[in-house]
Amino acid sequence: MSSALDILDLVASASNIQTTSFDVMLEDRPEFTYPSYLITVSEVGGPFSVQLPATANRDGGILTVNAVGLTAGTEYNVKIQGVTSLGQLEDQVTLNEFTRPNPPINGRFSEVNGATVFLEWNPPADGRLDGYIVEHGTETQDPTTFTQAVLPLGQTSYAVSGLNPLIPYVIGLVSYRDSTDTFSDFAELLQEGNSNLVINRADNECASRPCQNDGQCFGESGGRSRCECINGFRGTNCETATDECASEPCQNGGTCFDITNGYICSCFAGITGLRCEIRPNTCATSPCLNGATCVDEFTMFSCSCLPGFIGNLCETNIDDCLPTDPCLNDGTCIDLVNEVFCVCLNGFSGTNCEIARRFRNAHAQGKSQVTLVQMPTRRLNFDLYL
Repeated sequence: MSSALDILDLVASASNIQTTSFDVMLEDRPEFTYPSYLITVSEVGGPFSVQLPATANRDGGILTVNAVGLTAGTEYNVKIQGVTSLGQLEDQVTLNEFTRPNPPINGRFSEVNGATVFLEWNPPADGRLDGYIVEHGTETQDPTTFTQAVLPLGQTSYAVSGLNPLIPYVIGLVSYRDSTDTFSDFAELLQEGNSNLVINRADNECASRPCQNDGQCFGESGGRSRCECINGFRGTNCETATDECASEPCQNGGTCFDITNGYICSCFAGITGLRCEIRPNTCATSPCLNGATCVDEFTMFSCSCLPGFIGNLCETNIDDCLPTDPCLNDGTCIDLVNEVFCVCLNGFSGTNCEIARRFRNAHAQGKSQVTLVQMPTRRLNFDLYL
């Protein structure tokens, strides 16, 4: 933005403003008597300063002096002095002007169904904080009538929405520093040979909607494209559903069923967890009886019984007197745990009452004697009074 102070009707301004240069133009009329002029260009608040002499022409034409070596997006003070025939300097005009800022860098975009375009970019390479302008219009539209969105300082993304997928659009991105009247060149938006981005045109690969299954199309250099797939799909165009069961995520014999962007595990009875990873401890309640050992068998258990017991829980003492009575000679069998007692009739002894022994008359004493034999090693004697 220019501001000028006119003295003796000398009029000057800046034009052809670029990132590192601009022209200083002044009107030299015949009534002016200066044989030459001195233009001093100084960086506001900075060390840069250059003096540019200009020879007067006094024909009413425009004198143009080119100031170069300037810094992008920087404010400069321009002072124009007339040089008298004695070499004295007389101030005539001062004005301030900004050079154009550098454009944003690393521009990138993605589009959804030709109706919405997401833009992202990085600040200019000089690292200065800029505001940005995004403009868009149809490819056949007069660029001066494009829709503009002026973004605040530091915002580096923007969504252009409401586009007609059947119409090509031109989208441009520039940065500004002092005012929206002084802006940068258009940023490269990853289309080779065209600084502006063209959406929905036949030579833009994203225009053909190559990405399937809700994949998002991203433009790349040279008009090419790539698809970024949502979870559950893969392939160049996101055309292949990912087999989520390929890694066999279900544990403990669970059955895997592949679904979009995930899987479901069907577990055996008693098994829980998203991956059937939680298996109950079937022996936790110590279900086995009579000193038996509990054996955890997946979703069930079994009991390993001590000798002399049977049953699912080892709850039954085996009757060792059955099916064949081990006691001989009419001995009486008494069942114990994994063993028996044989109570022998008088005149027999041995573990199974298998030994006949000589009978001793005990009637004189008013009693008879029966020997009880404990299986396998103990012997008990009972006196029976008759």
